[in-house]
Amino acid sequence: MSVQLHLFYATQTPAALILRQAKGPLWRLIGWDRATDTLSPGQWMEHDILVDRCALSPDGLHFLYFAVDGQWERPAQGAYTVISLVPNFDALALYPQGDVYGGGGYFIDTAHYVVQSPTGTPDLVGKAPGLKRVNSMSGAAMTPRAARGFGKRRTVAAATTPQGYTTEGGKLFTADGKLIADLTQMEAP
Repeated sequence: MSVQLHLFYATQTPAALILRQAKGPLWRLIGWDRATDTLSPGQWMEHDILVDRCALSPDGLHFLYFAVDGQWERPAQGAYTVISLVPNFDALALYPQGDVYGGGGYFIDTAHYVVQSPTGTPDLVGKAPGLKRVNSMSGAAMTPRAARGFGKRRTVAAATTPQGYTTEGGKLFTADGKLIADLTQMEAP
């Protein structure tokens, strides 16, 4: 498999996040300031990530992702939703799922998020001060912007994103075709 870039955009700032997918389950997070086209390479991870269940907070500071490592006997139960600080995968909050039939979520605003797992699923890490999980089933309304973006794949290879940026394999281009970065060759840890 060739390199693929998945793009996530903050709605309140020019921050964005690139989720770089290499061969197999090898991923890297890269912070992106769209105002200056400055990239901040982040951590690598070797688990499966379900891209359509991921979200970037409106301020671009936090990333919510759903990962599967298949270690079902561990506390994270083999599949889990994480909130991390961009551009890292390290968990500030981790919600075990135990299967791939749920999981993931979205941000309602910069301080509130929804995790698509049963109510009462504990946060195994508890290091996300200032962020609060709300239950979408208990009356917490999803904003129209969040509703439009949840569950939709953010990019497709060789496609134009809603903001006009284009990706082709591991290359990222501006709306007018200028190369921002070639992330095809990055050394894995």
